[in-house]
Amino acid sequence: MTRQQIVIRQAVHGYVEGHRELWNSAQLTQRDSKAVLISSDTSSSGLPIGEGGYLTGYPLPESGYYAFARTWPAPEMQRPGAVWTHTLFIEFADVAKLRDATTLLTLFRRPEGVQGAKSEPSREGALELTITDLEPLNFAIESDEYWYRQLLFALYGAPDAKVIAVCGSDDAARVERNVLTLWSQQWPRLRRGFRFCTLTTADRSTPKIAFDLQVVPESERGIRSKFPSATFAQDATVVAADWLDHLVLDSKHPRTSGLRDFLQQAGADLTTGRRAFVPLTRLHMALTIRPSGRNTWNEALSLVREVSSGEPSTAAQLMLTAAIGSASDLDASSLEFLLSNLALVDHQQLVENARALGVAVWRFAPIRLAQLWESGGRGRDVASSGLNAVELDLLLEGLPLTGEFADTAFDLRPELLTNAATWRADPALATRAIRAAARNVEIAPRALDQLIASQSTALIPIAFEAFGNENVWRKLATALTSREQPAPALQDWLQAGTKYPGTVAQVLATTRGLDRSALAAIARASHPDLVPNDFGDDPWVIAAQLTDTGAIPEDDAYLCSFLLARAFGPRSRNIVALVALALNTVSAAAAANLLSQSAWQLLVHQLPEAHDLQSWDRCQRLLAGIAQLYVRKGLSVASFGRLGRDDSDFACIVSAASKVWGGRGYLRDVRQAFKTSHDFSSQRRRIIEDAIGSWF
Repeated sequence: MTRQQIVIRQAVHGYVEGHRELWNSAQLTQRDSKAVLISSDTSSSGLPIGEGGYLTGYPLPESGYYAFARTWPAPEMQRPGAVWTHTLFIEFADVAKLRDATTLLTLFRRPEGVQGAKSEPSREGALELTITDLEPLNFAIESDEYWYRQLLFALYGAPDAKVIAVCGSDDAARVERNVLTLWSQQWPRLRRGFRFCTLTTADRSTPKIAFDLQVVPESERGIRSKFPSATFAQDATVVAADWLDHLVLDSKHPRTSGLRDFLQQAGADLTTGRRAFVPLTRLHMALTIRPSGRNTWNEALSLVREVSSGEPSTAAQLMLTAAIGSASDLDASSLEFLLSNLALVDHQQLVENARALGVAVWRFAPIRLAQLWESGGRGRDVASSGLNAVELDLLLEGLPLTGEFADTAFDLRPELLTNAATWRADPALATRAIRAAARNVEIAPRALDQLIASQSTALIPIAFEAFGNENVWRKLATALTSREQPAPALQDWLQAGTKYPGTVAQVLATTRGLDRSALAAIARASHPDLVPNDFGDDPWVIAAQLTDTGAIPEDDAYLCSFLLARAFGPRSRNIVALVALALNTVSAAAAANLLSQSAWQLLVHQLPEAHDLQSWDRCQRLLAGIAQLYVRKGLSVASFGRLGRDDSDFACIVSAASKVWGGRGYLRDVRQAFKTSHDFSSQRRRIIEDAIGSWF
């Protein structure tokens, strides 16, 4: 594989009738040319410079270069303090490509003699540097590493300060490698603003431009007075910090730590300078060496917020893309930071983790998921995925907090509408659920089944309104027929349904399979005169004729009492049929004193007063009432001959009829009907004859 190369421009400065530029292959602005000239001269007056010289690094922002300069003493020159300086100019665009700045050390060439600069073979216009792998920083002795730790601690622990490091005269080479290594650890934007000098005895900073790092020989006296506002690296006596250990480890093993690649990405668009270095280093630690967990992710996102200052950044993008897979471990502030910056998350990662993120948001604050839905785009994708993944019980717990969003939830999770727990939830939510279920043609029948089974009485009026009274009544009829629920459990529903008598009539007339206990349940919730019968057969007659006689005796007696009470009332067009269906059952129960008080109350006000009848004999009062009914309404004389369980009952009815105004004439009509029919027994004929004959 071909290795990457960068082009490096260069310049040489030295003493020729004054310190000046001897040649330069870089195109610089006038301001930058002056800055290079000043920087290429000795860093401070009377400075004892070793044979190997010292390094200076600084940016040239107008020309777009970063300058690395080596300055050597020039004792061969007549002027005391004269120096040679060879400067390498690296374009800003290539600063990011330079993985290890220590490789530059081999490119510096010292001019020789007065004419050295002119005869130097490196005077070619540009150099080509092949980018090589990172080289480890080796520490010969423990104190060397300690000095490096102090340097890092001062630079990044006090990110706004000018840092001064003190070293011995024999440490120049080590100092240079240390400084170039820490420069190499920085991301491109930070590199382009970093200024350093590895040997000086005076502050090279100006009021407008500050040097980040300057190295002073330990032999220099009065150092602190010369740098009154600086931070001295050697003042740090304790240099133990996790981020510091991580930086030193990267220096020793740069090819495996991955820190520099991460910093180059994460710091690409940060403008906070050295202040972001420690948070980003800790962020890399959180992503690579610390076990995943709530504390780790929340610390990492806190660091991202710190370095990003709330603005979108590459660091935030990297962190959020990594953290989205652990959304359930995030605290409230971290989760909110993630949600506010969904646009930064890698799309594929967002797709893969949308469900888990949505669930985490729901657990944190359901209303926040509702807001994501309303925001559209990625927020809606997360909300939709999360809503489809949240457990039903958890959904029901949070939906009351989301207002109108509950309607969306019911659309996306229709199974909520067939979950019995929905109808036991918050009343306002249950009301929304009813209306949502009524809109869904496929869900509505099952939802209504569950609603009826829930026995949530407060929701009954809303159910009739939303589903329609006919649909509800059909379901009630089905529930009664299937006996999935005991009739008493449906009583509230049935009573509410009596608000719609026309629908009750339709259900009675058209529903197959309603047994007598079911009809009794409807009767208990109704009133004998409720259901209309303006034309055709009486719905109650139709329903009762379609049932068998097998029923709970109490239910059967109540139903028949209801039918008789309806026969006495003004609504039915089938009085004879009602009597035929009900009389024998009611009279038998009355005779055996088995008629409940509630059933008797349906009839008692329709029957004659107990004057000459024994008041306690309900059966006699009932039969007398039937006699009056037939006579006064002139009902079928043929059917009259069939009244009563036996001849004894029939005799009682005939006797009562004979005492009613018009009764004699009616009985004569009955006798005439007997003469033309063979359906009546001779005993009943004699009872009629005896009753008529006794009048004369």
